[in-house]
Amino acid sequence: MNSDGLGQGSMRSLIEFGLDTLPKGVSIKSAKLKMYYTRFVKPTEGHESPNPSTLYRLKQSWTESTVTWNNQPLIATSGIVIQDLAGSSDIEIDVTEDVKDMYLNGSKNFGWLLKNNTENPYVGMFFASSDNKDFSKNPELIIEFSSGLVTGLSTFESEIKSNIVFPNPSVSGIFEFNQEASGVIYMINGLEVATFNNISKIDLSSQEKGIYFIKTTNGEVYKVVSK
Repeated sequence: MNSDGLGQGSMRSLIEFGLDTLPKGVSIKSAKLKMYYTRFVKPTEGHESPNPSTLYRLKQSWTESTVTWNNQPLIATSGIVIQDLAGSSDIEIDVTEDVKDMYLNGSKNFGWLLKNNTENPYVGMFFASSDNKDFSKNPELIIEFSSGLVTGLSTFESEIKSNIVFPNPSVSGIFEFNQEASGVIYMINGLEVATFNNISKIDLSSQEKGIYFIKTTNGEVYKVVSK
């Protein structure tokens, strides 16, 4: 979203995640918004490098295809301050309290707006959007929750190791291991899809398209995308 509509002015980013896939009645332990760095615009001479920004809760609904600088939704009066976005790295923001409120009051879930504290068209850090062709760079809302059955998938995220599942993403919904494995397949909301035993190929073609987690019996966890 640009201030001049031409991509040359100050820019702000809007992001929203649906929480309707979370099971009802769970307790949210933590929530982190992760965004993946694509490029950094160096400040002009005379400006300092640190680029503090703030993530604000949105107070109104918006539509990606029609939102502009002039009709952007209202934001909360305060937000989560991110001290330095100057480095070329991904960022992870603790949004636990926001997500708890969004989960309990679904009608208040309009997402967030990220903007520089001092907006300058010559300074900025750019993150991959949900339109990025590399699915692994899409923004993520990592929620750890607990219930009587499942512990949230953010615990799985921390265990992800080197990727030996291929192709990923998969257009056919079929994924292969480089060696036989056993384990369990979970949907992104933590619900179990299937178990597998001593196989080298997993077929998710009959399941909905989306993100799945494959957890093997030896503790390895893989995030895969079925397109």
